[in-house]
Amino acid sequence: IKNLRHSDILTYEEILKLIEIFRTLGVEKFRFTGGEPFARKWVMDFFEKLDFPFHITTNLTMPALDIGRINGLNIASINISCDSLEPEKYRFITRCGQFETFLENFRKLRMKNKKLNVVLIKNFNDDEVLDFIKFAAEAEADVRFIEKMDFLNDNLDFAPLPLLENDLIESGIIEEGSFNEPGGVARYHKMKNSNKRVGFISSVTEPFCGRCHKIRIKANGDVKLCLFDEKSFNISDVLKNGANNEIRDFIYGIIQKKGKFPDIRRGMEPIAQMGG
Repeated sequence: IKNLRHSDILTYEEILKLIEIFRTLGVEKFRFTGGEPFARKWVMDFFEKLDFPFHITTNLTMPALDIGRINGLNIASINISCDSLEPEKYRFITRCGQFETFLENFRKLRMKNKKLNVVLIKNFNDDEVLDFIKFAAEAEADVRFIEKMDFLNDNLDFAPLPLLENDLIESGIIEEGSFNEPGGVARYHKMKNSNKRVGFISSVTEPFCGRCHKIRIKANGDVKLCLFDEKSFNISDVLKNGANNEIRDFIYGIIQKKGKFPDIRRGMEPIAQMGG
């Protein structure tokens, strides 16, 4: 992952301006991801200034997280990334993260709309599927299994989700009927004997370009319309120097380019750098 100079990163004022302009274009849902969004200096002050419900994706591995303060934020939903419930494997996949720290932070969360995000990896964590479902149900959280994007050259094996989904239905772990959230890309099933859900994000085996309305803005101002597309559009210059109507027109022009990107690309930048 390339380190960015502080001068290359969007300021909090620029992020707020972007949000205001996107809202004039009808965008209503905003999610802050990373890396780890809570790692940025003064980010809690920034979040506390937001006057609308927003969404967060975090891995909860930072030992100094102020969970009490996080619980007080205007968070509509929180996605928690966790690819293993076994301490040694967790340490490996997070590059020295401590599972005990994650677990302590997770248990202190008081939000009702929690989702556990699990990237399924063949011969690594595919033997933990039932453990994840049980863990999520006991924590009153949904769990979503996500296909590993095959352009990541990390020597970890891809595991197709449709096979897992069928196995869980046939074994009676989840109910047969599936559904989608409006504007979402996950396919959900209700857990048996629970009001929580198991979701599947099969971006590789079952591309969902037709119902994806997401765009991603990186810390340096690069706008990506799809993780599978190598192109990006940098918004920093117009954001710093343009009037609001010029910025709005620039953003609108980018959005119009969003289409289908069915080909899996290799050799792309790390997900953490894109905001994944």
